[in-house]
Amino acid sequence: MLRLASLFVDGAVVQREMPIVVWGWCAPRVLVKATLATSTATAPSSLDGRFEVRLPSLPAGGPYTLEVVAGEETVVVKDVLVGEVWLASGQSNMEFPLATFNLDDPQEQTDQYLAEGGVDPLLRMVTIPHQSMGTVETVVEPPLTWVKSGDDRATTRAFSAVGAWFALALRKQLGVPVGIIHSSWGGTYAHAWTSREMLRRLECRKAMIARQDADFNDAATWSIPNLRLEGQPLEGSTLPQDFDKVTHKDTGNQGFGWGWAAPEFDDSGWKLFQVPGSWKGQEIAKLGALWARLAVELPPEWAGRDLVLHLGGIDKHDQTYFNGELVGATGKDYDEMYWNCPREYRIPGRLVKGGRNVLAVRAFSFYFDGAFTGAEENYRLELADRPSECIELAGDWRAYPEYELDVYMPQGDGTNYTPFNPNACHTLFDGMIAPLIPYTLRGALWYQGETDHNTMNFAREYEVTLPAMVEDWRFRWGQGDFPFYFVQISGWADTDVYGKDIDWRKLSAWSVVQDVQRRCVDLIPNSGMIATGDISEAHDIHPHNKRDYGKRLARLALHYTYHVPGVVPEGPRFREARPEGASLRVLFDYAEGLHALDGKPVKGFEIAGLDRRFAPAEMRIEGTSVVLTSPEVPAPQYVRYNWKPWPGNDCGFLVNGENLPCPVFCSIKLW
Repeated sequence: MLRLASLFVDGAVVQREMPIVVWGWCAPRVLVKATLATSTATAPSSLDGRFEVRLPSLPAGGPYTLEVVAGEETVVVKDVLVGEVWLASGQSNMEFPLATFNLDDPQEQTDQYLAEGGVDPLLRMVTIPHQSMGTVETVVEPPLTWVKSGDDRATTRAFSAVGAWFALALRKQLGVPVGIIHSSWGGTYAHAWTSREMLRRLECRKAMIARQDADFNDAATWSIPNLRLEGQPLEGSTLPQDFDKVTHKDTGNQGFGWGWAAPEFDDSGWKLFQVPGSWKGQEIAKLGALWARLAVELPPEWAGRDLVLHLGGIDKHDQTYFNGELVGATGKDYDEMYWNCPREYRIPGRLVKGGRNVLAVRAFSFYFDGAFTGAEENYRLELADRPSECIELAGDWRAYPEYELDVYMPQGDGTNYTPFNPNACHTLFDGMIAPLIPYTLRGALWYQGETDHNTMNFAREYEVTLPAMVEDWRFRWGQGDFPFYFVQISGWADTDVYGKDIDWRKLSAWSVVQDVQRRCVDLIPNSGMIATGDISEAHDIHPHNKRDYGKRLARLALHYTYHVPGVVPEGPRFREARPEGASLRVLFDYAEGLHALDGKPVKGFEIAGLDRRFAPAEMRIEGTSVVLTSPEVPAPQYVRYNWKPWPGNDCGFLVNGENLPCPVFCSIKLW
């Protein structure tokens, strides 16, 4: 009957120099004793059998054995380390695994990470599985595993890349064990990660909570006739237990037998599919198995030579053919980790001929989006022995579904309150945060906000929802205002406004979220934010260089939390805009060595007078400030910087002596 909370399994990392909370369930009214190294404590279980023991703090060390005794029962947890523990949460950019590539480096990030010191059994990560059931959970299923970094390359590849690089930087600097609790879900809103009790306090969420309560109280919500389990219908009214009951694994490749990979197959009747792009968004097909084909003209001199095929991420799995023969495949069953991982497949020369060749990709996605993701430059064919000679593959392909799935997993703006919707209010707090409380932490990392730009209301309300979520977590953990460090969402060209005739004096919800995040540093005690404009990617909402993201977050922790001397925590932080006649002086903190990155002109500054009509500004750097002028603004009062989703490929960035960039900001609220 004695069992511990889900995080207490072999290999766990617990927080040093703070009381260590150990909890679980046993018989009612039993005295429970816990022992870890030299630390021992006791506490009684309650009438429903829950107990919570607080072990006195320990210095870094281990491995130790945690022993919990309740009456005649004993549970032993082996190989426990005492070190630094951080929670890493958010949406897909936090979920983004090491198993991918930097766009400017063909080496997989896993290899980079391991080469830089990631083979280290004292660095560990535990990943919380997706849980979105519409009910408060106390445990996590299936049983969790604390994975030792580098112990097994396959499991290390699945690490949150941001979390892994952050942990590695701490491990190197502090020399103590580091554990990351990774709990994230792509495409989710901040309100999904906040408790019902806190959301009820927010005026902007009361109506959403009321509608959700009405939906969840309706028995019809839970009577779903189209549920599937391994392709078989469920009988009657059923409460789903996991998403394998609302979708199913790939039923098998029939398209190959129909000749869809063959070069001679006539696909002229198939729909045009713009690659990269979402086949769902382009209304080509639902989820399921989709075939996409492209005829490629190769130079005669390429005949008989090995090629390397590059494809952006394919959401979720793929089987890829060249002239009718399988040349690569990624993913199976319910694998989620490859949805945004670029593919690289070698094509043997015996398949390559001059003139017409045919590429055929069978993609399979079982929930959320179905897409060919990534940047256009990630879709190309190149000579294996001369990569500089390549043929671009982005553009119009032909596509057709082999079969489609009716997946009961609604998306949208978080207003469809049904089972498994991870964007329903408080659903991810209930399923993926509540079971972790009150595991002792040093602090939390957060990379989220892209989804909250979907409507201007959500963008504006982020100034309320994010601080509320942090307050909520801190209150429930009962550790005071633990550190909360987060990422300002990166620049991204492919928002809903990009490419249209936009007057940038008008609002962009993307820029609003970015500026709200900057303002949240002042609204949330003991918090910090990193800027990432210089390492953003114009056509990928998921920048691949997570190494620098993790290391920049680590700078915040090393400076503000661990007080390591000499660590500059962040880029130039806006402090004040000071009018000086026809010019405007902008003062920054953390601005020693202020300069333009790589000497490129910084074109992102705009200034405005009292009429708030912004115009591009000329900039000159004076010490730790910049002076801005514009012939269109004779008496400037306000300033904004990079106030558009993507500032432009030719735009330089203002950085400090550590080459850390200035975040997007506006000196007044435009929203």
